[in-house]
Amino acid sequence: FLVEPGIRLDWDSMIHRSDVAPRLAATYVLDNSGNTKLSAGIGLIYESTPIFLIARPYAGSRQDTFFFTDPTCTTPTGCVTTAGPRTTTFTANTSALQSPRFVNWSIALEKKLPAAIYAKAEYFQRRGSRGFVYDAPAASSGDFILQNTRDDHYNSFQITLRRNFREAYMLMGSYTRSSATSNQALDFNVDNNILSPQQPGPYPWDTPNRFLSWGYLPFFSLPIIHRLEIAYSMEARTGFPFSEFTDQQQLIGKPGEHRFPEYLSLNLQLEKRFHFLGYYLALRGGLDNITGRCNPYVVNSVIDASHPQPTFSA
Repeated sequence: FLVEPGIRLDWDSMIHRSDVAPRLAATYVLDNSGNTKLSAGIGLIYESTPIFLIARPYAGSRQDTFFFTDPTCTTPTGCVTTAGPRTTTFTANTSALQSPRFVNWSIALEKKLPAAIYAKAEYFQRRGSRGFVYDAPAASSGDFILQNTRDDHYNSFQITLRRNFREAYMLMGSYTRSSATSNQALDFNVDNNILSPQQPGPYPWDTPNRFLSWGYLPFFSLPIIHRLEIAYSMEARTGFPFSEFTDQQQLIGKPGEHRFPEYLSLNLQLEKRFHFLGYYLALRGGLDNITGRCNPYVVNSVIDASHPQPTFSA
């Protein structure tokens, strides 16, 4: 039975604050053979101030003028009306800010199964408060102020199986069920402004289901090619969330209401290890995404009359 307490002192020169963060971890071996272990930990974590948030006001202001065409207008040249300009600015008063704080805790059970398979089940929870976020005091205001009003929630449950072989060969697979959400999910900035009030939703990296596997195994051995190994890695997960907007920069529906297609990537490599001039070297070649699956990572989420659906590209 092992217990490890700790304490950490942080000084943030951006907001001129010091924070004391205690934490506690414990491990308990449940049997005499040492094949079953229970571990748990809890800690208070403070986040450092991202410099890019403090620097956002120095990016300047932004003015948007919107043009509307009246489809019922009978004038040959068309009828166009304008709205605006709307000015967007950012303000950061560092003396009024506090350090974002998170309470992390986890509990895990590890056990050696038959056939030398190691299994691990872990639950992890992260609760954040006083997170940094730019928000407008009023919905009609274009001045966004850096505040400590963001709350984060992250939960995950992970199961991992691992099998070690001789000569450093290994197989590993894991499945994670998780959720990453915030009470203020929108990221306002001068380059890609959103003219909608702050709302709750998932983070852009939220992946409820994720499967990972990788391995390094012997492939075959011939008199000419001795000791050829094969390595692979595979990831399958839920697509990342994204939001839809009108051509007037208004949010459609809820933040992160839509998702990219499901992601799948399988990579395969062959490796030959050899000695040369007294050195132990390895030569590896392989293919990424050998299934040829299209995994888009860019989306045009502006919805208008000419683009009624989001368009993905890889």
